Amino acid sequence: MNISGATPTTYTIAATTLTDNVAKFRCAVTNAFGTATSNEATVTVQPLPPALATEDTSDSAVALNSVTLMRSVSLN
Repeated sequence: MNISGATPTTYTIAATTLTDNVAKFRCAVTNAFGTATSNEATVTVQPLPPALATEDTSDSAVALNSVTLMRSVSLN
């Protein structure tokens, strides 16, 4: 599917999520001589590392990680 407005010499995704992982892209360039299509590129999205919370007056820290909550559906 074509990406509307993706006609400049570069294309940047403003923000990605983990659901964008393994998305596939190709570039098709068209001019008066025809069309050339690039090889497929695969997007790899890595989860953010956990945040480390510390206090200046302590030598202890707490690692905070994001959690994805999913609703459980009962089939009964």
